[in-house]
Amino acid sequence: MKKKIYILGLSVLLACSACEDWLTIQPETTVAAETLFKTDVGITQGLNGAYYTAMSIYAPISYFGGSSFVEYMANTYYCDPEMKGDDYYFSIHTYEQSDSQNNVNEWCFTGLYKVIANLNSMLSEMAKNVEKLTPNIYKICRGEAYALRACCHLDILRLYGPVPSAADASKTYVPYVRVNDVEDYTYHTFNQFMDYVQMDLDSAEMFLQTVEPVLTQTFEATNSTSNIWPYRKSRCNYYAVLALQARAALWRGDKEKALRYAKLVKEAKNEDSAYFNNAKKIIDTMKQKQTVDVDVASGATYSSKGIIAAVQNALKEAS
Repeated sequence: MKKKIYILGLSVLLACSACEDWLTIQPETTVAAETLFKTDVGITQGLNGAYYTAMSIYAPISYFGGSSFVEYMANTYYCDPEMKGDDYYFSIHTYEQSDSQNNVNEWCFTGLYKVIANLNSMLSEMAKNVEKLTPNIYKICRGEAYALRACCHLDILRLYGPVPSAADASKTYVPYVRVNDVEDYTYHTFNQFMDYVQMDLDSAEMFLQTVEPVLTQTFEATNSTSNIWPYRKSRCNYYAVLALQARAALWRGDKEKALRYAKLVKEAKNEDSAYFNNAKKIIDTMKQKQTVDVDVASGATYSSKGIIAAVQNALKEAS
């Protein structure tokens, strides 16, 4: 009898153990961050997921709600007073209606922080697995993630923070969230917040400046799914980061810096295949002089710099 009881008890324990394992099985339609960001494919898919979430906010047909909520709030769009929908209440800055509150919070606040949370998870796990990832893929994904995080935060500040010229240096406004921790969402002053925006943009620029595909090929060349990094002009590419630098500097009141970065983008806009072919001549110059310390090709400044940076990076890795 005792033997039967022992056997029954063991069976129950095994059944409970099996039940516990069954309850903790990862759903097939989801992947834990710790698993996803251990591979090149995982980090590119994770970044695409962040873009997909951001698309519902930034796409032209759904820009901040699709009904142009922000434009109505700024009164740049006319709203017929006879229309008593969200657009009207936004235009008179009245948000007591539950639907209006939910809509503006979802599109202009919660939505942006959702994108940021996804990027934070990705950046954190990538750092733990850097040795498992291909260097160039790691740099491009990390650079884009920093850029997109800065972009989302800057828009949150523009919408919910102060007018820069009237910012109270001692007052905190909104959180700059760099780590997903429900216990630590610190609100920041205007300058503290903008310092974090700058840090993310500087990091993005640093990671992308040596590996950005459009520094060594045209945007047109990436407009194919056969390209390893397709459709660069639709992503936070290197030039998008420079444009964000200009935008952030202008919002902070640094007009000189804003102009400098804006010129970097403007002067690079015509670097098509002809300019790129001209820039490639710099490779022969480096071979002849046996140094990367050479002048850029006339008329192809930024493609030239991209080639020089790529050679410098290759030499560094080889050594």
